[in-house]
Amino acid sequence: MISFLIALCPFVAMLPEDRADDVPVKSQISSSSVQIRSFESHGPYCGIYSILAAAASFGKSVDVASLWVPEVVSAETGSNAANLLYGLRSVGLDGTCHSGLSWLDLTENENPMILHYRSAISGQEFDHWVTLLGSNNNGKLIIYDPPFPAVETEPSMVLAKWDGFAVEVHPLGRPSLNPYLWQVMALGLFFVSVWIFTIVKSYVLSEQSLLAQACIVLVVIVSGSVLLHRILRIGLLNSSISVAAVQDRYFGTDFKEIGIEELDSKSRQGVVLVDARRATSFKNGSIRNAINVPVDSSLAHREEVLAKINRNEEIVVFCQSENCEYSDKIARFLKFNGFKKVQIYRNGIREWEDKKVVNDRS
Repeated sequence: MISFLIALCPFVAMLPEDRADDVPVKSQISSSSVQIRSFESHGPYCGIYSILAAAASFGKSVDVASLWVPEVVSAETGSNAANLLYGLRSVGLDGTCHSGLSWLDLTENENPMILHYRSAISGQEFDHWVTLLGSNNNGKLIIYDPPFPAVETEPSMVLAKWDGFAVEVHPLGRPSLNPYLWQVMALGLFFVSVWIFTIVKSYVLSEQSLLAQACIVLVVIVSGSVLLHRILRIGLLNSSISVAAVQDRYFGTDFKEIGIEELDSKSRQGVVLVDARRATSFKNGSIRNAINVPVDSSLAHREEVLAKINRNEEIVVFCQSENCEYSDKIARFLKFNGFKKVQIYRNGIREWEDKKVVNDRS
């Protein structure tokens, strides 16, 4: 049993955190080669946008109206895998569902894939679809998640949001994914680990008590996992943004809340103001000098924006009104990502509009 745990240790860093029930892309597709009209996608229509993006990568022009049917969007919460398969076949493509995939499957496959994702808005449930369009020469994955354009994303960021389920998109009858690649590698690693453990036990652990042996093995497992997470590109320790996304799901935190008078004073002092509303709302007007970190933004987009902010700066997060939870979600994300001075302006842009002049950004 201990040998088995040691064998699986390196793959703890490689596999997605969870698994789904039942479902990748090395094509050299630039992040700007797929042009899709920008819509809000974190509602029931993310499946439609994923089909459009996959079809565009094959050079197919699709009438969007043909996908606005119950067979493609069967519930208020959106599309399931069967709906996606129906939609793909209606545009002349096909799909194959795979579950329990790893990052190796994503990098080695040659077809677009629709990934089952954890929504940036809900933060807890896997209730969203995004499209993997390929990978570039630097090993980054090209993810399309409207309303944002396709972006080049580190694999660790994808693993932090993905449950291992995907629909491989391909021409009719021509799937390319070998879903057993990582299983074969894991099996080989298992036998190698058994061999190494047998040698170590014979020459190092033979004189130790059972408790000492268990402690040594535990140290080896933990040290190996930490090392792999540090040296591998997909390791979480190489991406603070990915770590923050995981922490945000499992840990809560409290923030100091400020009122409009204090916000007015702080804004004159040059504190960082973060608008957590969606991009479309932000463009219609926000507090002067505020930056937008939309609640539905991808990890890659957040990394790009937050790279410009010093982690020791004072930050005030706000959204629409006191009943809006977006500010809490972004504030938690900032806190877990190492920003130390995060506060919330609870009453949001609605109160500010009532008492202040809004800077029109339209």
